[in-house]
Amino acid sequence: MVSAEGSNNSKTAEVAKKIKELLIESPDDRVDAARLDELRKVFAQRTPDMHATISSNSTVQMKWKEFLQQKHKVFIKQLCDRIAQGKRTAIRTIWGVVATTPIPNGDHNIVSTDLLLDWIRAMSFLPDVMEDKTIRNMLQAEFLNPYRDVQYYTMIAIARCAHELYGQQTEGKDIAERAERILEILTMMQLPTSQKDLDSQGGLLFVPPEDAVPQDDGNDEAEAIDYNDASEDSSDSDSEDEQPAAKRAKISAAKAIKPMFTFQKVSCHRLAWSKAWLAVLKLDLPLVALKKALRFLPGNVLPHVPHPLRFSDFFMEAYNHNGVVSVLALDGLFLLITAHGLEYPNFYKQLYRLITPSLLYVKYRTRFFRLLDKCLTRNEMLPTHIVAAFVKRLLRSTLVAPVPSVLFVLALCSNLLRKRPEMACLVHRNDDEWKDGFDAETDDPEEANALQSSLWELGALERHYYPAVSTLAKSVGREQELSTPLYNLDDFLAHTYQSLFEQERNKRKQQKGKTTVPLTFVRPDSLFAEKDVFHGLLAVPSSQSHKGTN
Repeated sequence: MVSAEGSNNSKTAEVAKKIKELLIESPDDRVDAARLDELRKVFAQRTPDMHATISSNSTVQMKWKEFLQQKHKVFIKQLCDRIAQGKRTAIRTIWGVVATTPIPNGDHNIVSTDLLLDWIRAMSFLPDVMEDKTIRNMLQAEFLNPYRDVQYYTMIAIARCAHELYGQQTEGKDIAERAERILEILTMMQLPTSQKDLDSQGGLLFVPPEDAVPQDDGNDEAEAIDYNDASEDSSDSDSEDEQPAAKRAKISAAKAIKPMFTFQKVSCHRLAWSKAWLAVLKLDLPLVALKKALRFLPGNVLPHVPHPLRFSDFFMEAYNHNGVVSVLALDGLFLLITAHGLEYPNFYKQLYRLITPSLLYVKYRTRFFRLLDKCLTRNEMLPTHIVAAFVKRLLRSTLVAPVPSVLFVLALCSNLLRKRPEMACLVHRNDDEWKDGFDAETDDPEEANALQSSLWELGALERHYYPAVSTLAKSVGREQELSTPLYNLDDFLAHTYQSLFEQERNKRKQQKGKTTVPLTFVRPDSLFAEKDVFHGLLAVPSSQSHKGTN
């Protein structure tokens, strides 16, 4: 017994000495990376000792456990410092630490949220996490998306890190860049869309079988969920005999269902997804990150979170901005209003304010046009004088707008005029006999007095240099248009200068070989007109010297 204990003490001393030696940093990057990886292997072998339950009278084992935990923290700090410097080997090493240093939970092991939190903190300092596509691909393909347990606990770690940054933000510290990098990591994740999708992928650590009954994940940040709903259902009754038979059967079935780890339930993933996003969106994001969040949320977050209306404050605050930010916020805000019952009385007033000539030039105008069509054509309860104000402001903006935007606005206004015949007076009104009452300066469609005006802008567009604009403007609101189907606005959304150019070029290709010389053509005899002082200075060769040119 004594010799065995002495042998163990000797082996422990050797391991302690090796750990101390390996903690000495090296200036050579390759040597230092190999040193850190060797440390990872040493600590992986000592994981049971770091999490062992020690009796109070075992002083030696207690000191050994404290030594291992203290040196492990130093090791993790060294890794995080190198991650913040952009060392990819350090990122891979800390992933190895996460895989080989789990948290014991009964008969199973789970991912350590504390380790993931240290990793997220370090990644928030990484300067090129957004620009370097190789790092992004490495994070997605090797760590975040393949392992659902890692993904779940990473979302919890991101929420904790965001709360920490929010506290630093209130202290006056500039954390905008760190918040942007955390948001970038969050957008790399692909949330499971269903329980079947979640079950089809495993975890980094052992996933318990269906008959396992773990009661807790061991992480304080995990959502406390009671999977035994029967206890809540039966708490209001004095006895089980007093309950209806159907309810007793439901409770018995619920008791037969055995609980799982939280990362095995898609509902827990959605809840962690929501908490992570809400925590990050509380931070003061840079303009680039804010735009990215506004583009990402409507399609990737709002459809999958349990309570989408919790994001309404973020979208409304962004919608109150001017310019591109308001346009991007319109998508999510419209989704919350139409699909989730959000009440926002100033929605159309703010939408009216967004319509400016400069908006018709931005690259996000297609997104805005699509939502504008939904807001104006699908809401039959919208008063006519409000719709008339939008039509008037849109046409006024097209007078200085690019051709693709002009074509869409004309098509949209044509559809609105045909859906609301009471606005026909705007087209057929004689300007000479009517004083224009439209207030172009106000940003409130209620006060614009659009019905007291006329669409004289159509007359200006009829003289547009582009033939398609001129032709379409001549038909908007006319009687011959009433019998034709409504325009498919998707066809107009695809228009760009390049597509219009290709369209005109294809027309000329189709007409090739069919062109004839105009009969009234007269060949000029000089470069300048007859009454010009330079007439005759540069003569044009006669037709006889160019036979066959006719």
